Amino acid sequence: AGEILKAYGASPVSMPATKVYTAMSTGVIDGALMGSDSLLIFKLIEPTKYVTTGLPEMPTAIFIVLNQAAWDELSAPHKAALTKATGEALSIAAAKKLASFGQLALKLFAKKKGKEIIKISAAERAKFEAAANKARVALVKSMEAKGVPAGQVIKDMQ
Repeated sequence: AGEILKAYGASPVSMPATKVYTAMSTGVIDGALMGSDSLLIFKLIEPTKYVTTGLPEMPTAIFIVLNQAAWDELSAPHKAALTKATGEALSIAAAKKLASFGQLALKLFAKKKGKEIIKISAAERAKFEAAANKARVALVKSMEAKGVPAGQVIKDMQ
């Protein structure tokens, strides 16, 4: 995401999502590249003046993680239940819920005085996509030169 933001002409600053509210409120950063659901999850409606929609989206990975020892301690029925509740079905369900939550957040944001939602045009989106693709190609080349199968990772994510 940082490389793509640079390609857009921004100066990215990596930080935990939980720090964005304070950083925006105090002027440390001018904006954040986050899903619209973040307006509610992290209370960003308050410090945010503008939301831009229509930009190319970047994938977000959400993980359920436990170590091998914790897995080994689970009973067979618990392992089966966890296995059944994860995977592609969970991913699709979570994505739908987050999208719905994001739409709610945008509606609430739009109702606030002094707030503006900017929808970029198809022509502008194409410019952002071209910049993102250029950055992605350069990053993949750089990572693969280090032995990281970045192209395959992106293909798998798509």
